[in-house]
Amino acid sequence: MRSFRIIPISAGIAALAVLAAGCSMLKFTSAPAEEKPAPVRDGMKEFRGALHVHTFYPADKGSIEKLARTANALGLDFVLVSDHNSLAALQGGKEGMYGKTLVLIGDEVSTDEGHLLVCGISRPIKGTASRYVVEQIRRQEGVVFIAHPFAKDYRWKNWSFGDFDGIEIYNTQANMLDEDFLSLAVKGVALFPDEFYRSIIKISPDALARWDRLLMKRKTVGIGSTDAHESHGLPGMEIDSYQVMLKTINCHVIARELSKAQVVEALRAGRLFFSFDIFADPSGFAFYVKRGERTFHMGDTLKAQPGDTLCVSVNRKTYVKVVHNGRPIHEAETDRIEIPLRGPGFYRVEVYVNRRPWIFSNPIYVELSDETDKAALSR
Repeated sequence: MRSFRIIPISAGIAALAVLAAGCSMLKFTSAPAEEKPAPVRDGMKEFRGALHVHTFYPADKGSIEKLARTANALGLDFVLVSDHNSLAALQGGKEGMYGKTLVLIGDEVSTDEGHLLVCGISRPIKGTASRYVVEQIRRQEGVVFIAHPFAKDYRWKNWSFGDFDGIEIYNTQANMLDEDFLSLAVKGVALFPDEFYRSIIKISPDALARWDRLLMKRKTVGIGSTDAHESHGLPGMEIDSYQVMLKTINCHVIARELSKAQVVEALRAGRLFFSFDIFADPSGFAFYVKRGERTFHMGDTLKAQPGDTLCVSVNRKTYVKVVHNGRPIHEAETDRIEIPLRGPGFYRVEVYVNRRPWIFSNPIYVELSDETDKAALSR
């Protein structure tokens, strides 16, 4: 990792930061994760990746390889490249395994309503009308997320449009640029890169509230993305370097194997949680509903039966919140929760470490069966 301090986008601030370039980088340490039994996965595994990453391909022919080297060094299982309105890297044969990292090529498509983050397509998208764009994506069986929908400058303009699979709940770059510039400049000079991002990370209550409102109407997958461009700041001293950005927030998908088909399907289904890995390693987090020997995982829909138990497991004791239909129903400082279902709707989990946002699950969806009513569930 390079030895430099964060450079805000300002020549004066950049000059001050250059003076600090020789300082060695502090390494964040947190309490070690406690040894836990292997999470219930039903033969599936957890794969950690970074979504919404930009490159300079094809202008820089080696930019995909550079990204892959960094992802390998950080231990990422996959990254999703999403250059603006371009599948050039896919057409150039750049998708595939690089060492232990799977590089997937998607697209960030500009529309009249805002930007869409897309994966699982093989042909370029034409036009800017949202409905026409999404029709093309659906014909290719692609997955669609609204990109940085809450950003000040690039927010999504039309929430009545409903043909998308999910939304970015958090976008590192967009959230950073929404901060007060002077505060960013001061922190940029005073703090090392990891500490800089830790100081500005916060989850928006408005974003979570919007997600919950969407979930009351339909399945909506929530993701966290980096939006790394490695282009802001002095050359070699970018504020959004891959080395830092790729570990700010990650998506942990649950899949049977590390392959394009499995990762894309996990993203489509919402079989994932996103986490601010820069605070602590969330590996092993599990959220599921247990029914005898059967389990239901994030993204699943089940017909409720008496005795169904909602389970959460975290690799350390910390603050855990269970949300049902947008309202907290259980909060505790713990590493494990087992509670009965409270009724139909969606259930999701939020986890905080040292009072900072850490892990956010995707929902499990519960419907009433023909034999079960809400009163029977709560007995």
